[in-house]
Amino acid sequence: PGRENSAAPLPQIACRLAPNGRLVVESYHSLEDKTVKSFMNEGLRVDAPADMPVVPDDAQPFFAPLTRGAVQAGPDEIAANPRSASVRLRGVELVRPLPARWRQRFRQDAQVARDHESARDAGENRGRHGGRRRPGGHKGTVT
Repeated sequence: PGRENSAAPLPQIACRLAPNGRLVVESYHSLEDKTVKSFMNEGLRVDAPADMPVVPDDAQPFFAPLTRGAVQAGPDEIAANPRSASVRLRGVELVRPLPARWRQRFRQDAQVARDHESARDAGENRGRHGGRRRPGGHKGTVT
């Protein structure tokens, strides 16, 4: 799956989490893992300038890590299931209600991803010739 496929559900899920809710994701490709890591890190950081003397409550992190980095399969698991070697597991817990500005941003990100996917799907449905038929009315018939 492409980046948009793995990224689209993350904001939607975050918006539906209640405090103490957990988001755990298995990634099967490095690009998916990078997307998941980037998304989770947004909520693990303070959302304020580094030199700010007092960090407002709504700028505090809203995620807490459940894993330290990505969890990978051990040697025994990989020996039993070689396909598990590429899998990375990451998890976070929502430690406070999602701030309104993040909820709005996540909803906008999810809408952009849905719009992009719809446009891509519409392009794929047109077929190899962009929805056009060859002259003569039948595919493969040239007049």
